Amino acid sequence: MKTSFISSLAMQNSMRSTILKAQLEMTDLTTELTTGKHADLGVALGANTARSLDLNRDVQRLTSIISVNSIATQRLEASQLALKNMSEAANEIQKVLVPNTSAEEPTLSTVRNTITNAFNNFIGFANTSVNGEFLFAGINTDVKPVDDYFAADSKLAKAYNDELNYYMTSVVTPAVGAASELSKEQVATFMSDIEKKFSGEVKVTNPPHADLAVGTDYDFWTAFGSNSSDVNMTSRISQTEVVETSTNANSNGMRYFAFTAMTTMTFLQDDIDPEIREQVSMDAVNNIKTAIDGLNQQASKLGLSEERVSKANDALSAQKQIIETHLIDLEGIDTYEAKTRLDLLTSQIEIAYSLTARLQQMSLVNYL
Repeated sequence: MKTSFISSLAMQNSMRSTILKAQLEMTDLTTELTTGKHADLGVALGANTARSLDLNRDVQRLTSIISVNSIATQRLEASQLALKNMSEAANEIQKVLVPNTSAEEPTLSTVRNTITNAFNNFIGFANTSVNGEFLFAGINTDVKPVDDYFAADSKLAKAYNDELNYYMTSVVTPAVGAASELSKEQVATFMSDIEKKFSGEVKVTNPPHADLAVGTDYDFWTAFGSNSSDVNMTSRISQTEVVETSTNANSNGMRYFAFTAMTTMTFLQDDIDPEIREQVSMDAVNNIKTAIDGLNQQASKLGLSEERVSKANDALSAQKQIIETHLIDLEGIDTYEAKTRLDLLTSQIEIAYSLTARLQQMSLVNYL
């Protein structure tokens, strides 16, 4: 009978190899338990790997659209709030212009102060910005949309005064030097003319506006009062739907707000004939109503866009959930099986470590 010898070094190397393989498999199992997916999708899915990649791209695209929609929703909500505040400022003007027999009539000074404050608030709300973008500038989001009428270098105030002075010195016969010298009919004519220019129905030229090119017609409001674009911001809220998610300061509502405020501040003065003030007030009531209706229409339009964004988000979330559920079926693992295998490998490694330690303790010295 012949006895064969087994090297203890070979046994130790075999144990090390077993431990290394077990550790690598444990790493993969730990990753799978953490992510709920196969550690190596290419090995696990084979030919279905391309399908998995396509579905993951779809999930990323849907997530991206939902994220962009949250920005659009923020812009829509902020715009509607600003429009609501503008409408409330217009209502303040309307209150002081409409006679109220149940309360003491406001003084002329109070009326002017109320209109001035309301117009100042309007300018502030019209120049609202969110995340560095002006809400009412259309696609010109980096440009302040409405000129500050109360600023020392206001283009709007200068242009309006140029119109009034030109009317008093070059249209009225004989020429007059102040608005208080205009007759009731002359004031009515000026109000009608400047309204058409504010609304864009009639263009302005040089003269009286020396800053404009000679022989060219301009829209009064966009030339002097507004820097916003007529083109609004749009957002793709789904894979097939695009909606407007902003509005601009060139709307009739904003034009008529400025027109009403500026003309009333001009003619509701103590030195103006009471009949003229009454006439201007009555016209202003109708004009500020036009402004309120225009602002409310803008807010309603944005509200519809917000609703469409909300519905699109619901649809996108449902699509995303369906795809993710399918991905779980495709890429997912049996967590209970993975946990059992991990526990088994842990036990095997502990046994291997124990055997390795005993083999290392084997020595002929112990038997001599």
